[in-house]
Amino acid sequence: MSGSADGGAKRTASQGNLTSGRPKRSRREYREFDVAEAWDSFAAEEQAGDHDDHSAQCRAVIFVDSEEFDSDPEGYEGQTGNGHGHAEMDALDFLIGSMGNEAVEAVLQEGSVTLDCVGKPCCVQCSTMLGLLNIGPKTPATKKSRNTMLAGGAWSVSLRLKTFLVEKWKLKESDIQDFAAMDQSRFDRTL
Repeated sequence: MSGSADGGAKRTASQGNLTSGRPKRSRREYREFDVAEAWDSFAAEEQAGDHDDHSAQCRAVIFVDSEEFDSDPEGYEGQTGNGHGHAEMDALDFLIGSMGNEAVEAVLQEGSVTLDCVGKPCCVQCSTMLGLLNIGPKTPATKKSRNTMLAGGAWSVSLRLKTFLVEKWKLKESDIQDFAAMDQSRFDRTL
């Protein structure tokens, strides 16, 4: 285990002021969900031309490079068809389940999370969500697409990811639902 900047050991999600208890009720300030800005924030190169989207199969791996928190050096793998949406969203669900909401919030805010998805480009919804969460491509081989890629089924987020987005990322649940319901023509008008 490598040390942190202060010479101590890295923290795990359960250490140091990171509790999983329910916060006290207070007036919640919500974050604006700007789809175009979030799309632009995912720094992957856009896939040029058409691509084959006739298979629902996809694999994505999320990596965390944090001085403060322990994480799996092999990454957090997601696959389409695991019941959590597209592979990228499945990997996010796995990350949150493994590290916990508070730790994931911290590593996302510090910009230490990257994604590797080389089987096909990340769809417009996944690319937008990754940009919103400050996740970057691990390598130039990870591309993004303006297409919805519905050969993999309707786009969605897991309950765990939705809870994280509302409680920690301060999105309105209605904004998440509206985003999930966007079709290709609406993305074409927005981006």
